[in-house]
Amino acid sequence: MDSFFKQHFQQARDYVSQNKLNEALESINKCLEISPEHPDALSQRGVTYFHLQKQDLALMDMNRAVKLDSSNAYRYSSRAYIRAAYKDVSGAEEDYLKAIELDPKDEIAYNNYGLLLENRGHIELAQKHYTKADQLAGIKPIEERAKEAREKSEQKQTVEKQSEEIKPETDAIPEIKTVSQTMKSVFTDKKVFSEFIQFIKNGFKST
Repeated sequence: MDSFFKQHFQQARDYVSQNKLNEALESINKCLEISPEHPDALSQRGVTYFHLQKQDLALMDMNRAVKLDSSNAYRYSSRAYIRAAYKDVSGAEEDYLKAIELDPKDEIAYNNYGLLLENRGHIELAQKHYTKADQLAGIKPIEERAKEAREKSEQKQTVEKQSEEIKPETDAIPEIKTVSQTMKSVFTDKKVFSEFIQFIKNGFKST
């Protein structure tokens, strides 16, 4: 990408995040004027059309992006999200499966396919895909996170009880490890989980 392309491409993405969709469309069209067959630009314009509720144009650009970059799992995952939004369930399922085939470590594809399955009533199969997505994202199972939270609470209560029982006879107070020193933090995982959920809400990974 040359500097002109990069500038307007990033500008288009920023405008979408700010819900300035007409400005986003204008910026991405500038990219396509100099590189009409660029899959990233086509995909970004497809996203913009999607937010503008222009179904046919959104899918047209996504189809072109897939055709031009057919070995890229992200192209299928992006189109699948839009297809699902437009109730093309079979098309979305086909795309998610293709994305997973091309990139078995794509946690977003696994998670979004899980959402699709859950909406179709396939709860057990959906849960398997959620679990796989969590594993790939480095998120511990909810049971393990709950166990760590309980252990943290128990250790905190133990520390507080020990603090109350200790009656120092001198100025030298025995060192008591704090909760943060004695317990593996679950907040890192929680942060990763929050970021992951935000990706899902956005529907698209960064290109």
